[in-house]
Amino acid sequence: MRVQAYGNIKPAAKFGVPDGDAIVFPGGDVVGYPVLSVPLVKSGWGSMPRYREDDEAIKLCLTLGTITFELKDNFFIARGEFSNIKEAQKSISDSLQIFFSSLSVVDSALYTYEIDTYLMNENEYYTPPPPISWRFIGYNTSKLGEKMNLAADLWKIKDQRLERGMFYFNLSLVVYGAAQDAAKGSWDWFTGLVSSALLNLYKAATSIIGDPSQRGDKHQKRTKDLSLTDDEIAGFKDIKRFRDSFDVAHYTLNKKEADEIHGVFEKQKNYVSNLILKYSKNV
Repeated sequence: MRVQAYGNIKPAAKFGVPDGDAIVFPGGDVVGYPVLSVPLVKSGWGSMPRYREDDEAIKLCLTLGTITFELKDNFFIARGEFSNIKEAQKSISDSLQIFFSSLSVVDSALYTYEIDTYLMNENEYYTPPPPISWRFIGYNTSKLGEKMNLAADLWKIKDQRLERGMFYFNLSLVVYGAAQDAAKGSWDWFTGLVSSALLNLYKAATSIIGDPSQRGDKHQKRTKDLSLTDDEIAGFKDIKRFRDSFDVAHYTLNKKEADEIHGVFEKQKNYVSNLILKYSKNV
């Protein structure tokens, strides 16, 4: 069965074509619009976008194994012969993932892609269903008010260990949020981001109580100084177990391992948050 996948590449600006509100230009100096410093409003225009000329458009036909990859600007058609649409989706997706990962390295810029639809045997279209996800966020305004007062107290503390722990903790939340988005697309990115989120949680915890694999004596002393409970010690050991057992540092998680970390991240996150708060009260 002959299958053609139609899609687009991001960022479109790299191809010299319009890309949202980005100022697209061919190179050299570019000036942003002037802004009044006090009210922070536009007060004029800077450089206008300068799109590519017709003869500068990217027009290529590449061979990626058994797949023919034809590009015009940031749009592409990937063609090949497959036994069914499932095989086509996997083969095309795997090939494009490797290609765009390679392009990102060669150009030192992130490239991603989306497939809009598939054409089978020149007469039947298949459009992949959009990923479905639900976000549930509970709230408790009275507790949030209390936590804001606590955050104001935390802000007053100037301590290097505390600041480092808070930095890695927040970084883990940012990366974990990115992993949630990546789960809708590239599985490789999801596993890599989940790994990074866990690594940063581990760094946040060890910023406070030390890394037992490097300085066991310092770790034991800090743990004792904070009077950590058995449950709190077990919480840290659980994070360390994931870090050590699954080779998280080299981002080689398989689906089962990534799903397991994904399933317990909320618990691990709360443990590290409480550890940081407990330390702040002993500074």
